[in-house]
Amino acid sequence: MIFNKYSKHVPLTAEEERYFHLVDSIMSMERASKILDSLKEASVSSDVHQAAYKMAIIEYAKPYTTSFGVAINRHRIEVPEFSPDEMYLHKVLMIFRDKVLAHSDLTTKQGTVHPRITPDGPAIVSYAVDPKLPEISKVISLIRKTIVLLREKQIEMTSLLYPN
Repeated sequence: MIFNKYSKHVPLTAEEERYFHLVDSIMSMERASKILDSLKEASVSSDVHQAAYKMAIIEYAKPYTTSFGVAINRHRIEVPEFSPDEMYLHKVLMIFRDKVLAHSDLTTKQGTVHPRITPDGPAIVSYAVDPKLPEISKVISLIRKTIVLLREKQIEMTSLLYPN
């Protein structure tokens, strides 16, 4: 891999790798939270606003998707015990990340190609489904709850990894 080619990094133990992934997950959630906090305060919605919101969703989803390690092949955090509404929002965010942001699944967009209006004009493309981003305050709430739960786990893992 390009990142490991010049590295003299000593591989982590399995426990250190788990801890590293947990802390990295917390940092990802905190980045998502900061982005959304900034957007919530902004009154103007623009392409940059939409791009930042989508980046926040990607940051939220990272810990729940596979992260490859050396000592442990695959890491991913478990989905916390969310309320039914929170679980629905979590699933919406993960599907949005998987089907719209990280990949461009045409089945999700359910597109239609319309004939040209003029003989030399382009055909028009429309979407039957144009996914809307969820309400920012609900996503912020979900992320903050997740951060609290992950921090609790971090405290637990720290005492196991580095006992007094």
